[in-house]
Amino acid sequence: MKLIIRFFREIFFKNPKILLAFYVFGSMIPTIKSYFINHELPNNYLVFQYALTHFLDRTNLYLEYPSQYYDHFYYGVIFVFMIAPFAILPFWLGVFLWNIAVALLMFWVIRKLPFSPAQNLAIGWWSWHNFLISAMNHQSHPIVLVMILTCFVFFEGKKPFFAALMIVWGFLFKLYGIVGLAFVLLYPPQFLKSVFSGIFWAVVLFCLPMIFSSPDYILQCYQDWLAALLDKNDLNANSLMQDYTTAGFLRRTIYPEISAVLVIAVFMFLFALVYFRWNNFQFFRFRVLILCFVCIIATIFSSSAESSTFVIAFTGVSIWFVLSPKNIWNVGLFVGALIFSSFYATDLFPKFLRDEFVRAYSLPALFPSLIMCKILYELLTKKFSD
Repeated sequence: MKLIIRFFREIFFKNPKILLAFYVFGSMIPTIKSYFINHELPNNYLVFQYALTHFLDRTNLYLEYPSQYYDHFYYGVIFVFMIAPFAILPFWLGVFLWNIAVALLMFWVIRKLPFSPAQNLAIGWWSWHNFLISAMNHQSHPIVLVMILTCFVFFEGKKPFFAALMIVWGFLFKLYGIVGLAFVLLYPPQFLKSVFSGIFWAVVLFCLPMIFSSPDYILQCYQDWLAALLDKNDLNANSLMQDYTTAGFLRRTIYPEISAVLVIAVFMFLFALVYFRWNNFQFFRFRVLILCFVCIIATIFSSSAESSTFVIAFTGVSIWFVLSPKNIWNVGLFVGALIFSSFYATDLFPKFLRDEFVRAYSLPALFPSLIMCKILYELLTKKFSD
């Protein structure tokens, strides 16, 4: 038994090649299961693939197309260019490579985080299961996570030009990228270059699709996108499969009429106060806590939050836990998040409890929300040092 424990502790979990294999082969499972075993076409990837067709035909990207897929396309126009290299391939190959590409990107950015190799591996292992949940649905949420983490890595590496690209790209891709603005003020010497770089990239990425279409069509696409997102926001509040948010938890457990806008406004006001502690910007721990906070709120403040979205929040939770003291409170919060924000979506969790308890009360958001509050408290009160 000791040899087995030693093998996993000293060899298995400390080998980056094994972690890479888990990400790559984990990304293959959904395609093998749905396409080659069940002979089904993954709906989410159909939505992605047909977006290119609709763009080339200059039709509305955001309408229902029940003869092609169910659900809607909820991404910015720039996503069409991200999916195009895969969409032009035969379906089975495109969906296969799409999931592998997403897995490689996530593995790469976690390995690039400015922590020790052992810490990065731990973060990668803790985040793997939520990545697998997202991959099972052929989702793009890990790409959002990659953009947020890459933005932080670029700022830490004094490369604001590329950090600004991640912010703008992430925003035009799926709005989530806007949270990258939280990093801009943390690096005063890079502030002006970040602002001008952001303006540059906004112009480039906004105009780029016009080269392959027309200005009128692209402007109409953005108007249609906004309308589609507003409609989806109303639908999410009544869906048991979504709205796993702080406001959703409060609405389903304490006060049904609570406003999501009010909840977000309160926390954003408190978070804004953090920036008055500018003397702490120089401390790495302070900046890392803001990274964790940003990853968590990107999920639990979004009404579209569902099981596959929690790859963003749980990676933030994993970073926080790996770099935090392992006292009873931190361990308890992390275990709670592990159970209710990760394992609940598997067969390890009884279906009755999952449907009637966890989903019904938006419990996936509970422990990330508590961790967010703890991080916010530390950012506002703790005395940081080297």
